[in-house]
Order: sequence, then structure tokens, then C-alpha cells
Amino acid sequence: MNKSSKILIVIAIAVCAVAIFLGNKKEDNEKKATPEPVKQETKQEVYKYEEEPVSSPIETEGELSQEENFSKQDLDSSKKLAIDFVKAYHNFDASKPLQNIENSKNFMSKDLYESNIKNPSRGTLDAVKKKWVEVGVTDTANKATDRIVWNVVVQSENVDNDGKKNFGEDWYLVELKKEQGQYKVTDVVIDAIN
Repeated sequence: MNKSSKILIVIAIAVCAVAIFLGNKKEDNEKKATPEPVKQETKQEVYKYEEEPVSSPIETEGELSQEENFSKQDLDSSKKLAIDFVKAYHNFDASKPLQNIENSKNFMSKDLYESNIKNPSRGTLDAVKKKWVEVGVTDTANKATDRIVWNVVVQSENVDNDGKKNFGEDWYLVELKKEQGQYKVTDVVIDAIN
């Protein structure tokens, strides 16, 4: 082998080595640019869906029964008043949005009446008219000594925006306080979850 052949072989080996080196370098850069999939531990978690409670300005928390703070006479008269109020307040016609407020005015405190007049209900597409069919009352836990709270449940016949009848259920959380010696509805929250 002559000297020029040796030089060509050395150059060819050097070129191959450089090409291999550059090829490997390019592969390393590509690997760095595209991250490898990360192996993650797979944990199977079961989530139980629970509705978020709608906050209510009427406090009913506590273990105390209202019977501990109020006489049977106060409880009976306030329960009847809560039922009568809901019967008058629940019946609704979107074409006369203030009528149910006016019909229930005698049961409400002055402040609640004024608040309702300023912000009357507009109804929904599912219920432009509502008429109660059945009304029931459930007890609530109430540790307050200055107010009585009743949960009034109403089954109603509703008419939707297209004139179709359907049935619905609404829950009224009714707060009553004594004003000038008689109970008045001072707050009402509709369909609150407590």
C-alpha cells in the first residue's frame, strides 16, 4: 500500500467517524426535543357526585329542635302561617308578576314585601304559571331563639311557555319572627338545599 492509499483510507475512516458522530449527535438532539412518554402510575379513583348546596341566608344548622325554644302554640300558629303564606305566594302567573306578592302581603314583614316588590319573579320557560296542588311541612333543625323556620314542600301544576302542563315540586324555607305580637314571614328561600 502506498502512502496516498493510506491517506485516503485514514480520511475515509475520519469522514465515517465524523458522520457517525454527527448522526448520533442528531439522534440525541431529536430525543431531547421529543420527550419520551412518561410512565405514570394509574390510580383508579371513584368520585361520588354530590350537589353543591345552595347557600341560604336562613340559618337552620344545629341539632336543637324548635320545640325546645318555642311553645306549642307558637309553633302551631307559625306553621299554619307558613303554609298559608306559601299557598298565596306560590301561585304565579308571569303575565301578572306582582299578583302573588300582593296576595301574600298580609303574611310578610314590611321589609320582605318591599324587597319582593323591587325584585319580582319572572317565571321560567318551564313554569310561566304555577298553581299549588298539595302542600306539606317538614321540621327543621333550628337553634335560634328569635325565629321559627319551616320547610314547606309544594307539589304544583305548572304550565310551560308552550302551554303544556307539567308537575313540579318546590321547597320553601320560610323564616318567621314576631313583629308587634304576631308572627310574620321575614325571609323565604326557594329550593335551597340545607
